[in-house]
Amino acid sequence: MTANEFQRHAIAAHLAQTLAGPARAISGFQELLLEQVQNHSLVHITPDLERVGAAARQLNSLIDSLIHGKADYPDHAGREIEAKLRHDLRTPLNAIIGYSEMILEEAEELHEHALDEDVRVMLAAAAELLVHVDAIAGLSRASDNEGLWTTDQAEIDAAGLERALGKTERDAFSGRNGRILVVDDIGSNRDLLSRRLLHDGHQVVTAESGLSALTRLAEYEFDLVLLDILMPDMNGIEVLSRLKAERRWRHIPVIMISGLNEVDAVVRCIEAGADDYLLKPFNPVLLRARINSSLEKKRWRDREHQYLQRIEAEKRRADSILHAVLP
Repeated sequence: MTANEFQRHAIAAHLAQTLAGPARAISGFQELLLEQVQNHSLVHITPDLERVGAAARQLNSLIDSLIHGKADYPDHAGREIEAKLRHDLRTPLNAIIGYSEMILEEAEELHEHALDEDVRVMLAAAAELLVHVDAIAGLSRASDNEGLWTTDQAEIDAAGLERALGKTERDAFSGRNGRILVVDDIGSNRDLLSRRLLHDGHQVVTAESGLSALTRLAEYEFDLVLLDILMPDMNGIEVLSRLKAERRWRHIPVIMISGLNEVDAVVRCIEAGADDYLLKPFNPVLLRARINSSLEKKRWRDREHQYLQRIEAEKRRADSILHAVLP
């Protein structure tokens, strides 16, 4: 092992130690919450809590593998590996935050507040983890004396704003309903998005891969597509390119969804025809606003298309009458 490789492994282990505290706290509070749920006979909340527990175990397993040097990340690292590490850490965090917010909403609807404090502690630990995960940088530049992450005040302020927004009272759904295709290879992501969309009155169809998404597009008409970027068989940008190349689909708005907080990824998606880009885990208020905006744009495009069709029909009718009068 070279000196740089050794330093990278040491930095990765230091990162994992930093992440371990909040991750262990999430697991601990999840176990306490399960006991409270049983004591208060809130059986309907148990499945979501168990999903939080499964995601927490996945997160802790990845962190443990980093601590013990068993993580499957090549020594040559580079920005691609850093991005993969952020994505792998964000995937369980997305599930933890999403299901925890669901639990708070369900408890609010039932006026049952016994769980609130512990759930909010769990969400705070997840938010702290997100700050560290989003700031991962420098594994490929271990010799540069830069440290592992470069969190600036803007990132901290953004995280604080996201937490504040998460506590904002849930707005009533203001837009009309649509049929939405959710494309993500992670089952928990599909489940969370589907449940939020169904709760807002939308029709939802899901696809677990890029190829499956193209099949669904051929089977149904959609008002909006929520499309994950990182998928195994065909990535989201490839699906987006296929979708925009097809005349019958190109008018459908597409919101790209990803755990990658990368400017290059956003630029590539917009250049390929995406209407918007959302970072996982989703802020519920922002998610609803972006979806409403995209659906409204789709309605205006549809109206414009119908108007142009009527104009064309009237033109053909006028031409027909003119030919009948003046043969």
